[in-house]
Amino acid sequence: IGQFGINLENNFAFQNLEKEIKLRKNAQNSLKSNEEKYSRIIDNIELGLMEVDTEEIIQYANKPFLDLTGYRLEELIGKEAKSVFIAKEYEDSKRILTTQNSQRKEGRSGSYEIKILDKYGDEKWVIVSGAPNYNEHGELIGSIGIHLDVTEEKKLREENEFKNTQLQKLFEKSLDALISIDSEGKIFEWSPQAEKIFGYTADEIYGAELTSTIVPQNYRGAHKNGMDHYLATGHGPVLNKRIEITALKKGGEEFPIELTVFPLGFKEEQYFTAFVRDITEIKKSKENMEKALERQKELNEMKSQFISMTSHELRTPLTTIKTNTELLSYQFNQHDILDRTKLKKNIERVDNNVERLNNLINNILVIGKLDSQKVPFAPEQLIASDFIAENILPDYRHQGHSISMKTEGDKFHSYIDKSLFTQILNNLIENAIKYTVNGKTPEIQITYGDELEIHVIDHGMGIPEADQKKLFHTFFRASNVGNIKGTGLGLAIVHEFVQLHHGSIEVHSKEAVGTTFIIKFPKK
Repeated sequence: IGQFGINLENNFAFQNLEKEIKLRKNAQNSLKSNEEKYSRIIDNIELGLMEVDTEEIIQYANKPFLDLTGYRLEELIGKEAKSVFIAKEYEDSKRILTTQNSQRKEGRSGSYEIKILDKYGDEKWVIVSGAPNYNEHGELIGSIGIHLDVTEEKKLREENEFKNTQLQKLFEKSLDALISIDSEGKIFEWSPQAEKIFGYTADEIYGAELTSTIVPQNYRGAHKNGMDHYLATGHGPVLNKRIEITALKKGGEEFPIELTVFPLGFKEEQYFTAFVRDITEIKKSKENMEKALERQKELNEMKSQFISMTSHELRTPLTTIKTNTELLSYQFNQHDILDRTKLKKNIERVDNNVERLNNLINNILVIGKLDSQKVPFAPEQLIASDFIAENILPDYRHQGHSISMKTEGDKFHSYIDKSLFTQILNNLIENAIKYTVNGKTPEIQITYGDELEIHVIDHGMGIPEADQKKLFHTFFRASNVGNIKGTGLGLAIVHEFVQLHHGSIEVHSKEAVGTTFIIKFPKK
């Protein structure tokens, strides 16, 4: 029995040993299977894996890592990772690796982006996820890094960063203002040029409604209706077009702008971006150009009128003078007894036409002095009505013209240049006489009030309404004057002389009824 018990015990022990051997063998087979499985996984994942020891010496690298870098495994084993993959000039990469290696030795994991070189010297960008590596006893034996190739993404990022930088520079440096609003009309983008043009800073304007800030009152309804229509239909007649309109500065000043609005959709939201250009100076230049062209046109018309006028006004009196001097010569040579009446008539004609030529030349000289601002101007205090009554009207009465004068208000002294004032009144009175064909007497009415007001009135042929706005232009004559003598200089001179006195002149006329010229001089 004793021996049987011993044999039985030994049999149990043998069975247990056999079982343990079998379990260990199964475990080894399982471990080997797992190692093979994980090795296949490591080699077939798309992420590069590299294992290094605590001195950064390469212990292992999987196939994706070898494909990434171009090396064979035997070329890497036993090499220092830093010396293989990091160029000398990659200071940023060296600094990052030093920091990360310190973290691994402290048992910490971490992720970082780094630039490396492959076998052929090409730059690669990788994101590395590093973790400390331990043996079966829990001792730190190095680290494992998972490498994700982001070279193309990095290039795209850099390109986008470059584009964004350029867009930002364009945004900041553009001479046009760039403004963006959302579908509610609230401003969320406001460039530096917008600040310069409108006077609002970005902090002041962000979140404000466009219509309540820079859109003039008379356009606000149309702006809102246009936005509502586009949001409802997707159509906007003024979008994607360059238009001229006005806008408001911060201080309320309305000014002209050139505007282009683009609709932009993003994630089912609708936005609007506008480029705005201040065209105040452009408009002024355009207006100045138009004025210059109009002035050139007027000068050309004046040139034509001057040639026409001078050819007529010079030829007519010269012809008359020549004719009458020939008659005088004939009378002196052919008649023993001279007819004094005929002689006197011929001499008077010569004198009158010489005076006519002299007046023409004087008027042309006055126009020249006015253009060069060399007309002598020496105003002094005088009472206008007394001066007219004493120095101007007697000459006309002596010539047989009856001119009435009425005065209203309390007389006061005005600052008037006697010489220029005389020429003003003479021109107006002579015109009143010349263009009164029905023999009615011209009138002068003087009113002393807040200013000195002088009316010179005739009851003659009148001036066509279309001609009245050009009446004070040099060499211009009304279309209905016919053969009545004139140069078109008198009223132009009157207008300039009145302005020298800081006064004004206007005309009221109706054909076949008469004309009134109204001169106003300031009281002081």
